[in-house]
Amino acid sequence: MQLTDQQLEAVTSDNPYTIVVAGAGAGKTTMLAARVAWLVENGEPPDSILALVFTRMAASHLRKRIEAACPEARGAWISTLHSFAATRLAEGERVASDADVAAVFQSLYKGRQRLTTRRRPAMRKLERSIMRHEAGLDHDDGEALEVMRQRLREQARVLECGATPSWDLVPLALRGRLPHFRHVLVDEYQDCTPNEAAMVSELRGVSLTAVGDPRQSIFTWRGGSPEAIPNCWPTQEARIIQMSKCHRFGPELAARANMVSDALEFSGITGEGPAGSVETIEGSVSEAVAKIGEPGKTAILCRTNMECAEIEAELGGLAVHVKRDPTVPLHSAADEVERVEKLGQVAICTVHTSKGLEWDHVIVVWHQSYASGKKEDIRTLYVALTRSRKTLLELRREGIQA
Repeated sequence: MQLTDQQLEAVTSDNPYTIVVAGAGAGKTTMLAARVAWLVENGEPPDSILALVFTRMAASHLRKRIEAACPEARGAWISTLHSFAATRLAEGERVASDADVAAVFQSLYKGRQRLTTRRRPAMRKLERSIMRHEAGLDHDDGEALEVMRQRLREQARVLECGATPSWDLVPLALRGRLPHFRHVLVDEYQDCTPNEAAMVSELRGVSLTAVGDPRQSIFTWRGGSPEAIPNCWPTQEARIIQMSKCHRFGPELAARANMVSDALEFSGITGEGPAGSVETIEGSVSEAVAKIGEPGKTAILCRTNMECAEIEAELGGLAVHVKRDPTVPLHSAADEVERVEKLGQVAICTVHTSKGLEWDHVIVVWHQSYASGKKEDIRTLYVALTRSRKTLLELRREGIQA
C-alpha cells in the first residue's frame, strides 16, 4: 500500500492518543486500513483492534482495504458505532426498525392509545429530546421515552420484531460493561455525540486514533462538534497529525473548497488528484445533468429532502432520491448509493447524506442558507463542494428562490 509521508506518520504513530486532522480526499480510509495492517504486522492480535465508522458502506470499504493490505488482519473488528453498541444487547434482544419506532411514536399522539395532553410533549419537542437522549445531553421527556420503550416491547412480543430503538443503543452500552481493545480507531470523530465519544474512550486500551475534519462538522444538531478535532484530549497527551494532501481531486476543485474554508479560518487543502473543472451555471437540473452526460457517475446534492423530492419528480426515472430504508434496522441512506450507481441513475441526496461519499461529477444545488454567514451552513457547503472527483457544477435553478 503506497502511502504519503503524512499518512505514514499517522499509520506508525506509537502515541497513546493520535489525532489525525484529515482534509477532504486526503486518504483517511487508506490510512486507517494501513494502520490496522501495520499493527497486525507488528505483532498485535487482529481481534485486539477495533475500527469504528458511521455507515455500513464505510465499514465494508474499510474491511476490504484491510484484507487486501494484510490478509492476516481479517479478524479485526470493523463496525459502525451503532452496530457495535448493538452487540452489547442482552441475548435475544434485537434492534427495532425506524418504521416500528415511528409507528410507536405516532401512537403517543393518535388513536386509542394516545397519551393525555398533560403527559405528552409537543411532537417536535419529543423528537429533539430523543436526539438529546441518544447524544447524552439533558432533556425532560423521560416519561414519554419510557412509554415508547414499553410499547416497543409489547409490539415485539406480538410481531416478533426488534424492541430496542437505535437511539437507546449507545446509552445502554455505556451503562453496561464495555470490553477493552488494545487499539481503537474511529473515523469522523467530529460527528461523534458526547455519548459516542464516551463509548470510544471506554473501549480504548493501549492506543486511540481519532480521525476527522473540523471543516466537515455538519452534525452539531445531533451533538457533534468542530471543536472535537483537534481537541479530543489534552494537547500535551496527544500527537496531532495533519493530512492536507487531497488525492480525490486536483487544484481547480481544491481552490474552490479553500475559498469556503477560508471563511472558517482553517488552512486549505492541496489538490494533488486529477485535474477537474468548476463552473457555476443557471438553468434547470435536467440541463445540468445533460451537460455532464454520465448519469450513473453523477450526484445532485441538495440542502433539504424537500428539494430532493422535487428534483426527483423533475428528472423522472433518470434519477433516484437516495433515502434510508426505514424497515431495515440500522440502515442509512449512504448504504443505497452503490445500488443507484449500478443502475446507471443519478443519485439525488442531501449534503448530510453525501458525507463520506464521492462521485466523478457533482451538481450542488444552490441554497440561500449557503450565503447566511453561519458557520454550520458554511461547513455544509464545504462538504458539498468536496464530493466530486472531476466535475463540480454549482447550479442556480431558474425561477426558484432557494
